[in-house]
Amino acid sequence: MLKLCIFDLDGTTADTIEDLSHAADYALRKKGLPTHTLDEYKYFVGNGIPKLISRAAKTEDKAVLQELLRDFKDYYAKHLTDKTKPYSGIDEMFKTLTNKGVQLAVYSNKADEYVGIILKKLFSDVSFLWYAGNREGYSPKPDVELMERYLKRYNIKPEECLFIGDSNVDIQTAKNAKMRSCGVLWGFRTREELENEGADFIAAEPEDIVKIADRL
Repeated sequence: MLKLCIFDLDGTTADTIEDLSHAADYALRKKGLPTHTLDEYKYFVGNGIPKLISRAAKTEDKAVLQELLRDFKDYYAKHLTDKTKPYSGIDEMFKTLTNKGVQLAVYSNKADEYVGIILKKLFSDVSFLWYAGNREGYSPKPDVELMERYLKRYNIKPEECLFIGDSNVDIQTAKNAKMRSCGVLWGFRTREELENEGADFIAAEPEDIVKIADRL
């Protein structure tokens, strides 16, 4: 029986790409480095902000990356919800799942403090069992140590969960946690990527997740 749906944030729950790209471009311009298109950023994100900066800057120079990361964080902290918005149908899907007795959680590679701010701004009336972002002392997805701590706290088994995300990282996360996975098509990546990674289900729109949940 399905007890918990765990959602990725960027590209799954909220369309965050413009604010992320603006912050990264701001940092790159300060260093005189080339900026990028939104489509390019869709493939830079997914593994946390430090990896986003490394991919955008196309360098492994630690000193340069530290400066870029500092400038990114300075800008993003002030603008992280300027353009960020829920995907159409997400709020309704959350409410429907909740009414059916399915609990909700969010597990993201975005910095933990940003996750809380965005969820409270976009989904203030949604009750999440828990949410977590990238925290010091834990590796980012597809590592599942932090998520497993939450499951243990609430006495929920992996087979009682569905992990939902828009990228190969999310499908890998589900596999590492021994959960069923659902890839979504409204995010940053493609059906081909999700299917190649072995997603158990594919959702073309949020209401498809409700239908999948009804079957589990």
